[in-house]
Amino acid sequence: MAPLHASRRKILLAGGVLATFGTVGLGPGTALASNRWETLPELPPMPPATTSGYLDVNDISVWYATFGEGKPLVLLHGGLGTAGQWAGQIPAFARQFTVIVMDSRGHGRSTRSAQPYSYELMASDTLALMDKLQIQKASLVGFSDGGCTGLAIAIQNPERIDRLAVFGANYNASALKDDWADKPAVKLAQPRGKAAYLRLSKTPADFDNFVAAVVKMWETEPNFSEDQLQPAVLAA
Repeated sequence: MAPLHASRRKILLAGGVLATFGTVGLGPGTALASNRWETLPELPPMPPATTSGYLDVNDISVWYATFGEGKPLVLLHGGLGTAGQWAGQIPAFARQFTVIVMDSRGHGRSTRSAQPYSYELMASDTLALMDKLQIQKASLVGFSDGGCTGLAIAIQNPERIDRLAVFGANYNASALKDDWADKPAVKLAQPRGKAAYLRLSKTPADFDNFVAAVVKMWETEPNFSEDQLQPAVLAA
């Protein structure tokens, strides 16, 4: 799971909140606590998928899975995480939607190339996967880096989004606090993210290089302006 989840200063909701998509199951281990934001629940196992597999997308191989039936809903996970971050929410969403999850470029089961990370590149990956699945337009929920990717899609290709909800996402790099790595939830998230990478990745020995590549993006991105966001949010 992403080291930035507990530390990103700005939370932006576009086109409604998660309630727009129906009741969200929180999964086990989420009992209320005085400092709930400093804890991380254990993730439940992923539910059985309707379909799953790999598709060649741009210059990489992307793992994806679908669940349920209905209008398409794409869930984008956070940085250094996997689609498994949505395991607690998928059953609730799948009662109303065809849910599509994917492991982002270089994350989990998906491969990466020599291209440097950018949110625009990951937005392109998402749209290319939608094309492969013959999905012209979908609602999208993005968490952390997934939220930044969702914003990039809304800015560049608003016609591809029905509804957009993002959380834990910043729109420029100044939202990153200097002490983000010291947050309790970050310290819990980092070993989980590494364990998931080592378990799922086709290149487990490349973990350190993978993290360095993602962190390099975090140092300078995203760089969305308020002028870009306003029409994108209204369009989505």
